[in-house]
Amino acid sequence: MKEIEIPQNVLDKASARADAQVNNMFSFTTNGKLYGIIAEELFLSSHGGTLMNTKHYDIEYNSLKFDVKAKSCKDVPLEHYTASVSDYQKKHKSDGYIFYRVIKECKVAWVLGGLLKEDFFNKAVFVPIGSRDGPFLCKVDMWSVPISDLKPIEELL
Repeated sequence: MKEIEIPQNVLDKASARADAQVNNMFSFTTNGKLYGIIAEELFLSSHGGTLMNTKHYDIEYNSLKFDVKAKSCKDVPLEHYTASVSDYQKKHKSDGYIFYRVIKECKVAWVLGGLLKEDFFNKAVFVPIGSRDGPFLCKVDMWSVPISDLKPIEELL
């Protein structure tokens, strides 16, 4: 896990993209889409790749298709906190997942790591709709793994 300051240009770009989108019913909070877009922009600024923003995945990096996931937080995430994927996304045509946590004030983020899709679902625990995944109330069925189970992004790339 690596802490990074969110550069103003990344925040500006992410805010503009978030403002252009309709609300996502699967976001945990009303500004949940902003956290996810910040994570996508952080990945692109650090590693490159192509923003695809399809139903199935967010970024293509070399021939890999990644869905970038983010949760908001109030403080440094702990290793036992979870990284989650909605159950309906099992059918999506992504190769893996990259996870971030973004402080609610959007000043700092943590690169948590990632997993290829098969590894993720082999390790993940099912969390049904209406249950809590840590402090988050699941609005859809989810799959979660502890942050400690994630691999550094560089290993996936």
